Amino acid sequence: MAEDTTPDVFSFIDQINRPQDTVITSSEITVSGINTAAGISITGGKYSVNGGGYIDTAGMANNGDTVTIQLTSANTDFTTTEAILTIGGVSGTFSVRTNGEDYDPPTISIAFPTAVALTDADTITVRGTADDNDKSGVAYVSINGVDADTTDDFATWSVTVPLSLGTNTLTVEAGDNAFQIDSNAAEVTVERNNDVTSTGVGTGDSFDEPADMVFADTAGHIYVVDGGAALEALIDIDLSNGNRDVVSSAPMTIGTGADMQDPKGVVLDTANNRALVTDDAGDAIIGIDLNAGATFGDRAELADAGTAGYANLRDLVLNGSAVLVVNESTPAGIVSVDPGTPAFTPVSDGSNGSGSSFTGPVSIELDADNNRALVGDSVNNALFSVDLTAGTTYGDRTIIADGTTGTGASLATIGPIALRNSSHVLAATNAATPALLEIDLSTGNRTVVSDSTTGSGPAISDVSGILVDGDNNRAYLLDNSNNSLMTVDLVTGERVISSR
Repeated sequence: MAEDTTPDVFSFIDQINRPQDTVITSSEITVSGINTAAGISITGGKYSVNGGGYIDTAGMANNGDTVTIQLTSANTDFTTTEAILTIGGVSGTFSVRTNGEDYDPPTISIAFPTAVALTDADTITVRGTADDNDKSGVAYVSINGVDADTTDDFATWSVTVPLSLGTNTLTVEAGDNAFQIDSNAAEVTVERNNDVTSTGVGTGDSFDEPADMVFADTAGHIYVVDGGAALEALIDIDLSNGNRDVVSSAPMTIGTGADMQDPKGVVLDTANNRALVTDDAGDAIIGIDLNAGATFGDRAELADAGTAGYANLRDLVLNGSAVLVVNESTPAGIVSVDPGTPAFTPVSDGSNGSGSSFTGPVSIELDADNNRALVGDSVNNALFSVDLTAGTTYGDRTIIADGTTGTGASLATIGPIALRNSSHVLAATNAATPALLEIDLSTGNRTVVSDSTTGSGPAISDVSGILVDGDNNRAYLLDNSNNSLMTVDLVTGERVISSR
């Protein structure tokens, strides 16, 4: 029989909340899986074989031997010390964390849902984070008595709780290993209604034709442009309560200046403290003043696209001091606009740049890391890449994903898009079965994030805008059909309405 000196995998039980500057003994393991003596050694502590004295020098261990470890705990609060035992090339770690003064319970943050939410589902998965600020460590998290699950000691956690019809207050309780407990560490309010189309969330003027959105300069707020005849407005949404506050609107006489008749896209120009809006009906780019004071909400026409020969303006994105604007037609393509001049310079269309032609481009996202623009074309049912590198390839078009490039869900009637990270983009499709998809930019492969069979909650209908909240791993969708702002959990695909 061949000699076997490689034992089965072994492990020690870690210990927490242990006294400082004290010799701590591990649980016992039994050596197995070898048929001849194997070398044994340790770093960071001492070991004992079969109840013998503790040593830190190398030795030999046999099959069936029992081994324990000792180490001296740290002399500081909440500090981890480790000893690593190696037998026949296989290692196991014994970890000891000291106690200390811990008078504060863990801090809880809820990533999904938003603080106020509406759903038609009978359960909801609440997801969040916990932090004991490097003290004794989080011992548990629960919501309304239901324990949360975790794979990383509650750094992140999730729990699925039942919902009753009506208002549900979901209260998070959290405790640490020093028995510090907060019975109301965080809270969300979820309204369950079987008919979400007739239920409001938040106060203020209701959406009419929400077209696009952008994160506001105030944390926890989103600006939405709405082209409804009674609004034609820029609206500030407070995600903590769903409330809507009109910032600028000619029909409502909020702010002065140019009309914004049919807004389609919006971007925040932080350098000039203004919002830039494409106005389809006026064939113009409108600037909305966001400076506090008497001019707040005032509107000014910055660029006349019609005079420059462009129409059907849709989405837009900042590219340095210029703005890249999508024209759905006349001509179908991308134009760069300098709002200060204003000069219109074609970037990519039937006469500029090479590659597959646009037919109905509607959305754009800047991929600055790769010096390109990503464009969704709802007629070609495709995601394009447009080269922004100065030189002979400027404006060239490449299809990243369509019916023959990449695999997975259909891109039929692709609408808004948003970068999720440097290698993936989210896209909404508004065909027979609307969905939120994730597209791999290197392969074009597509996976469903949320649709009628992936994730629960109000149905996705007619998405006109997407924002990605990477910190909370969620996305916001504007639903032009249900006139609502929806939040989608990018982990589970679950959906709630956060403002309506």
